[in-house]
Amino acid sequence: MAKLSYRQSLVGRAPAGMHGLDELFEELYEQGHLPGEADLGLELVERAQAHNYIPKVAVDDFAQALLRLGVNVVTVSLDGANPDTYADVRRGGRPAGRVAQH
Repeated sequence: MAKLSYRQSLVGRAPAGMHGLDELFEELYEQGHLPGEADLGLELVERAQAHNYIPKVAVDDFAQALLRLGVNVVTVSLDGANPDTYADVRRGGRPAGRVAQH
């Protein structure tokens, strides 16, 4: 099994570490999901639970945190770059090896 990504974020008022979020956001990006979709926060929680413990009392806090973390899944590029993957989005919208032209 490949090693999953690891991220920390504030969930409610407490820091929480989560595994597999980059992979989760990549999957959503490839499926064409957009920020602001109805119930996206709950879907993120359900998918994140595959690799993370999320207490039922904290589902809403985790949903908000995951939505914040995933906002950069979709990007509007002012320089015409067209990211092919979520990893490209995290690099500022440019595929690996592509240099920004100013």
